[in-house]
Amino acid sequence: MPDCEFLDTPGQDPIELLGLLADIRRTNSRFGGRRLILHALHRLTRAINTRPITLLDVATASADIPCAVAEWSRARREPFRIVAL
Repeated sequence: MPDCEFLDTPGQDPIELLGLLADIRRTNSRFGGRRLILHALHRLTRAINTRPITLLDVATASADIPCAVAEWSRARREPFRIVAL
C-alpha cells in the first residue's frame, strides 16, 4: 500500500488528475459539502469577534471549498485569511 493518497502520488497522468479533481468539486457541490461549510462559517462569524478569521484547509485537493469561502466572505465583507495546502 502506498504511503500517500492516490492524488498525491508522483507521476500522475495530468488528464486523469484533472478528472479526479473535477469529481471532488462535483461531489462537494451535489452532496452539500460546500453548503455545510458555508453554513458553519455563518454561525462561526457571529460567535467569534476576532477579525480576520483564519481558515486552514489541509489536503484541499481542488481548492473548491477555500474558493467558495473566499467568494462568500467577499460578498459579506467578512475578512478571512485563507491558507490552503
